[in-house]
Amino acid sequence: MNFNKLITVLLCVEVFLAPLFFLPWSRATGGYSDPVFFSKTILLVVFTLASLLIFLFQAVQEGRIKLRRTPFDFFIVAFLLFYTLAFAFSRDKYISLFHWLVVLCLGVFYFLVVNVMERREKLLTCFMGSLAAVGAMFLISLFLPFVRTALGGILNPLGNQTNLIAFMAVGAVIAQTLLIRREIGEIFNKGNGGDKGDNIIREIGGIRGKIKTAGCFLCLAIFLAVIAIVNFRLGLILLAGGSLVLVSLVMAKAAAFDLKKKWLVLPLLIALASLFAIFLNAPPIYNAKLPVEASLSQNISLKTAFQESVKNIFGAGPGNFSIAYARYKPEVIAQDFLWQTRFNQASSQFAEVLSSSGFPGLAAFLALSLLAAVVFFLRGRWLPAMLILLAVCWYLSFNTVWWLLFFTLLAVDAPRKDGKLFEFSLKKSSNGMFTLSLLFVAILVLVIFFVSFIGKIYLADYYFNKGDINNALRYNPKEPAYYTIQADKVFAQAVAAVGLADKTQALTLAGQALNYTKVAFDLSPNNVAVCEKRALLLEQARSFVTGSGDWAARTYQACIVLEPANPLFYQQLGISLDMQGDSEKAIGELKEAVRLRPQLSTAQYELGRMYYNAGDMAKSEESFREAVLYSPDYANALYGLALVYQKQGKKAEAVLLLKRVLQLNPNAEAVRAKIIELGG
Repeated sequence: MNFNKLITVLLCVEVFLAPLFFLPWSRATGGYSDPVFFSKTILLVVFTLASLLIFLFQAVQEGRIKLRRTPFDFFIVAFLLFYTLAFAFSRDKYISLFHWLVVLCLGVFYFLVVNVMERREKLLTCFMGSLAAVGAMFLISLFLPFVRTALGGILNPLGNQTNLIAFMAVGAVIAQTLLIRREIGEIFNKGNGGDKGDNIIREIGGIRGKIKTAGCFLCLAIFLAVIAIVNFRLGLILLAGGSLVLVSLVMAKAAAFDLKKKWLVLPLLIALASLFAIFLNAPPIYNAKLPVEASLSQNISLKTAFQESVKNIFGAGPGNFSIAYARYKPEVIAQDFLWQTRFNQASSQFAEVLSSSGFPGLAAFLALSLLAAVVFFLRGRWLPAMLILLAVCWYLSFNTVWWLLFFTLLAVDAPRKDGKLFEFSLKKSSNGMFTLSLLFVAILVLVIFFVSFIGKIYLADYYFNKGDINNALRYNPKEPAYYTIQADKVFAQAVAAVGLADKTQALTLAGQALNYTKVAFDLSPNNVAVCEKRALLLEQARSFVTGSGDWAARTYQACIVLEPANPLFYQQLGISLDMQGDSEKAIGELKEAVRLRPQLSTAQYELGRMYYNAGDMAKSEESFREAVLYSPDYANALYGLALVYQKQGKKAEAVLLLKRVLQLNPNAEAVRAKIIELGG
């Protein structure tokens, strides 16, 4: 049996399925902002580890191991080492595990491609075909309403629109490169030391070659159609840049070889059209009415990652950018319209790597990227695609598919002629064969463990989406979100029991709900969302659970440690302290809340109320005025300001405000009585 062919098939299928693959009933698990990427992680782990097992089994069967070295080996190993250390010291190992598994499997993927595959460029053909299928699915769901209705929206298994457009640009450059290479054959290999199998097309002319050429044109047409319809500036920039690099590369080759200039026309036209669209700010050719996407600026992403890495040499851990962002986001964000958004990923791959693995991981990644740029420049063949990918590192954070494309490009153009082939024969050494057999068994056990672990997580998601929270917790007791959701459900039952005057049942259910939040917080003590959920339930339980108010204040203090620039936490802490009778500290916390976000009308109102109770009418008036300024129909603030005016003897002004309150709340008899009392 030819094991190498089997491994090649598995790797090609893996690359083809990666952009397309998604599983139903899967949530945003393990820190991913989109559920499809957990599905892709499952695919990557299963196919890569299965290929590794076959490789080791073949080595045991043959009694020897063949290893080929490439210039990228050292930096890939260094990056994997630093990423592993970052996982070991992660702030949230549950989240980091999935991201670490992705990178680890991709290191194995690179090793297998380099050592097993002869015609490695098949992988890029598979990738291009898969991206074209994604683009076609997107277009079909966009233009056919019944398909969109059946799917519940526009189908995009790559996640968000920005990723889709960037991938379409990369696919377009790969398609153009394949078209030119298909026509000019050996030109890209001559002078580059191309070895056997590097040129994927040798059938210039003939039916097979024409079919493949037609396929490339079809893929290119799909990529360009999606880019033109969505019309994101990033896609146009990447497409123009990649096409211009390709034109320059072909022109450089044309001087030494008999290249027909007509093959420069296609990339040149695409580049010029993209540049015109950019500079003229051309509108989209079709109004797709796609949702608006928001992301952090590169500047804030880099500052956040830098501060985290200064504090922890290996960063927050793979996939934990949200933890770093919550702790180090600038205070100015509190006045932005996205102030309550918690971003799970940086807006730059460089910032993401720095946040995930610290300065050592970033240094290894930058060194690997720089070496790749140099090697690809010298070899020339896939330089445009690699340059686009490195440009994407500034604009986007890698998901599973981006990581796969990065390692695929490295493996495809890794110069094997400069590498050394090491062959270790183990037939003469019983210890060697025994060690290799043990290694095979150990990796087999690890594969079974990881596949079972990921399978259980998927089963948990399945039961969770079916509403069976008990089975979800049974299969995945490490997911904090399950406990917080269950806490909400049980606490709602406790509130219902209070309404039925069943205090004993209410206390029992409230205790269960609060215990769920405690388990969630113990599992993920650095997750501010979990901490906030516990604080909210403790606050709501104040009226019928003794001591919950004090615990709510303490939990809000913990929230402030995790996210010090969130004004809501200071507001809620101030309210909790006031209810415990500590008005002085409460006012201090509320002042911090309105300092961070003056537009926070609820904090302005609470501050005005506390000043009113303290007898400071001037400050109370100021705070109520601020609340009304930002929320003109805020009835409580209007009523509070009316009471201040009453104290100050401004009855006419007070009556006018009370009449506005009555317009907002026509059934408020107390307000009506107050108006009569003031002679209105």
